[in-house]
Order: sequence, then C-alpha cells, then structure tokens
Amino acid sequence: MKIRAIIADDEPYLAAHLASMIRAAWPAVEIADVVHDGHAAVEAVARLRPDLAFLDVRMPGLNGIEVGWRATGTHVVFVTAYDEYAVAAFELGAIDYLLKPLTEERLTRTINRLKPYFCFSCPRQRHQAVDFPRLLRVVSSGGNEHFFIRPMDVLFFQTAGNYLLVEGRDRRGMMRSSLSELRSQLDPCQFVQIHRGTLVNIDAVDCVRRQGHGAVVTLFEKNVELRVSRQFAHRMLSRAVLGDVRQ
Repeated sequence: MKIRAIIADDEPYLAAHLASMIRAAWPAVEIADVVHDGHAAVEAVARLRPDLAFLDVRMPGLNGIEVGWRATGTHVVFVTAYDEYAVAAFELGAIDYLLKPLTEERLTRTINRLKPYFCFSCPRQRHQAVDFPRLLRVVSSGGNEHFFIRPMDVLFFQTAGNYLLVEGRDRRGMMRSSLSELRSQLDPCQFVQIHRGTLVNIDAVDCVRRQGHGAVVTLFEKNVELRVSRQFAHRMLSRAVLGDVRQ
C-alpha cells in the first residue's frame, strides 16, 4: 500500500528536487500533489487526505505553520531555510524540522522516524486521530530538576521500582508511572513492549536477533542491547521480517 504525500514549497525547482529525493529514499511514498502556496496546500490536504505533508514555512498566502495547524490527521515535516520556526513547528506536532539545503543522510533519518507511523500490522487505523502526548515531563537522574522530552526522542523506558527510567537520546531521567499506564498513552506503532519491564522506541532499533528462547535488540545509539523476553520475541522477529527493523 502506498503512503500518500504532498509537498508545499514556493520554489518549484526545490519542490521537484525534494520529490525526487523522497521517491528515491522511500519508494513506498506516492507524491500525490506538489503546490506552491499555503492556500493550495490547505486545499490539497482537504482534497487528498494525505498521510504526509512536507511543508516549507515561508510561502505566499498562508505560511507553513498555519497550514500545519489545519492538516489534521496528516503527519507534517517542515523543510525550510529558516531555523527560527522550529519551536512553533514542534508545538503543532511536527514529526521533524529539516533545514535546507537538505542532504540524503538527513532525509533518511527523517524517514526512519516516519516509518513507525506506517506500520500496517499495527491495529491503529492510519487516519484515526489519536491525541498522543507531544511532551513528557521527566525528573533528572539526580532528582533536582524537571525537564520535558518528546516521546520520539526517547530510546526506551524501563521499570525501576515505582519509577520508570527514561533513556533519551541526549538525557536520562525518571518518571513516576507504571509501564502499562505509560504504554496506554503512547503511539503503539512507535513504542513496542519487548519485556515485562521494557518499552522500546521502534525507530531506535537497529537490528533484532534470536537468542535462546527470546531475542536481543540493538539500538542505533549508545551501543545499547536490550533483552526481548520469550513472550514478545515472536512479535519483534516478525517486524524484522516485515522490514520495520533489521535482522
């Protein structure tokens, strides 16, 4: 099944170049429309109900942030030459914020972030509007400060007594919550339980391999290996066969 996307950029050459890069990097994506102003982008979203929208920020008519707020049910990625709109972009729930000139390596990282949202074996319907939290409040490991972290920037959650260890890409902290309570609040296409006490971000998984009756997952970052219990091993190995993770 194709993933439908639109591109909105007021520079036609850059829009066409982005479309070519996306097609080459992710053949499952169909570029359903390319438009060059904000009003046309809103119309394309309403008409096509795309899965993805790649939006420039500064465009005639409505800007990309205004379009993003109107793109309900569509995953939004910003591609722009201006870095000052990043906070506004993530406030509306953007998946990523890319700066021009865009490299193939940077686009690949974004695609790896996007893929878990289109796990077709996931029970959640692709167009179902679900209000997943955009930020989680975390206590620092030393307990002397609080900070916020986006779920997509968490590598894994692990039980630690009455708390959860939150292992982020850049920071580590704790949350006072049970794993089951947190799991019910997170996107099931992005966070997968691999053990009674561990929830992993599928986007962070480099590969999964069998080990005894269970398995082991290796993460892209921090050289971390996590044990997959026998109960959850089949599910993870199946996702490797589907291509969600490497085997």
